[in-house]
Amino acid sequence: MDNLGNFVQGLTMLASDDDPEVRKNVCRALVMLLEVRVDQLAPHMNDIIEYMLIRTQDNDENVALEACEFWLAYAELPTEILSLLSPYLARLVPILIQGMKYSELDIILLKGDVEDDEMIPDNEQDIKPRFHRAKTHQQGYANGDKGTEEDDDDDVDDEAFAEWNLRKCSAAALDALRNVYKDDNLGPLLPI
Repeated sequence: MDNLGNFVQGLTMLASDDDPEVRKNVCRALVMLLEVRVDQLAPHMNDIIEYMLIRTQDNDENVALEACEFWLAYAELPTEILSLLSPYLARLVPILIQGMKYSELDIILLKGDVEDDEMIPDNEQDIKPRFHRAKTHQQGYANGDKGTEEDDDDDVDDEAFAEWNLRKCSAAALDALRNVYKDDNLGPLLPI
């Protein structure tokens, strides 16, 4: 167990590194430790929460995404550890809501779909849920069906929207925390 303590201390020294890759890996390590050895992190949880609040707003989206994963993992912790987050919820919720905003690229991609065919009536396949279509397409490949070139172009668009990103992770984290803390702690903080 001494080695784990040294590891946590090493993470602390690397936490403010200028390299985004190092910060991302510090966040990833803290998430993994949170999932398997929360007892080792518990004495330092207030400092870790403060660090993750900062990293969830990191300018590097990959760092912010790794930090946001912390909140998803945190929502699954035992009740005695969950209570440590309560004083931070007023700061965390707006950060997660900010992370839920669509990026400029997302907006461009969404508008592209509308502007390209707004005068053409929708086909039934156009209004099916995206994940339903992707799932049936994957089943086609499993059955030996290679699809068409048009299907391949649509899959590129589907992949852009299906990719796990900060917006989706922020929404999932907020939802997970909402399920844990219910209206008692989160109700007045949510804008909706």
